[in-house]
Amino acid sequence: MNDNNIQIDNEFNIFNLFSILWNKKYTIILVSLLFLIISIIYVQFYTKVLYQGSLELKPASQEFLAKFKNLNRSESLGIEIDEDKLMKEFVNNFNEYEILKSKITEAMPYDDSSSETLYAYNDLVKSIAFEFMIIEKEDTSINPKKYLIYNTTDTNFSEKIIKETLDEIKISLAAKLKREIQNLIDAVVFSINQEYRETEDEISLKIFHYNISINNRIEFLKEQASIARELSISQNQLDFLSEAESNANNLIGINVGEMPFYNRGYIAIEKEIELLENREDEAKFIELLPDLLQKKKKLEIQALRAQEVNTEILKNLKLDSIDFEPIQYDLSLITYEIMSIDKKIIVFLSLILGVFISSTYVIIISSYKNYTNRVINSD
Repeated sequence: MNDNNIQIDNEFNIFNLFSILWNKKYTIILVSLLFLIISIIYVQFYTKVLYQGSLELKPASQEFLAKFKNLNRSESLGIEIDEDKLMKEFVNNFNEYEILKSKITEAMPYDDSSSETLYAYNDLVKSIAFEFMIIEKEDTSINPKKYLIYNTTDTNFSEKIIKETLDEIKISLAAKLKREIQNLIDAVVFSINQEYRETEDEISLKIFHYNISINNRIEFLKEQASIARELSISQNQLDFLSEAESNANNLIGINVGEMPFYNRGYIAIEKEIELLENREDEAKFIELLPDLLQKKKKLEIQALRAQEVNTEILKNLKLDSIDFEPIQYDLSLITYEIMSIDKKIIVFLSLILGVFISSTYVIIISSYKNYTNRVINSD
């Protein structure tokens, strides 16, 4: 009997509850609408959806790397350009954040008239910049993929900053690579010129010593020719003395090698003087001079060729053009993931909250009135 009464009371209470809610439906609807309107205004003007953007950074293409094949040969300038080096240089340049911060500053310059201090502004720029980072993600390939990720509430602003930053980094890397190549070529040219100057000095020194020896020889021959003329020795006497020495079986003790030079006769001596004074092709008579002259000519060709290679390399690499692509990326392929609660969810939850609060309020007020009435009636 008691159980039946409890069941009847429960059904009666539930029926009363729905009856109360139905009678106050307009109140519940108005309060719920109020919550809905407030939530819409809030999400529309006071909240922004936080996104995480992701842009894949791929290594340089093989077509681009082919431009550096002449530099990467073993007999080249000693510079190695490959996709790993270019990617590493690019990432290091980005992670310095200087270019990124400068682009953020250009996009949102400091306003002197605002109440914000310059120190606070710089902190804001840093906080925005540090939202961007390059990370590695492991995959099934040998080399992990690199991604530029960032958190943002304004995708258009972030994409503009990314484009300008990556373009500026490419320009910076191109200028750096150009200087590196230029410095290496200058070093090669300097080495060639240094060797060229040393060869020139060696040639000049050999010619100098040769001229001294020739001048000394001519002076000696002139002196011997003068003596031969005074002694009326016109013909070579050394052959005659040599024959006499042989016949006498060295009894007179004459050594032809020790005989005075003027015994050759002034005719032969003056002829030698004439030949020496009129000698034109000195290279034949200077030891190693032909080899040195040939070496000097080769060095001249090498220096000229190095300059031509410099011009050719820089022209083919197009380091001053937009074709310089040390890495590959496509801004149209940026993907976004919502990191904060969606605005629609906030509005829906606000509506549910409005219904719950208004219904609870109606029930509490009705229960209070019923309780008050019972107390009054009991009295």
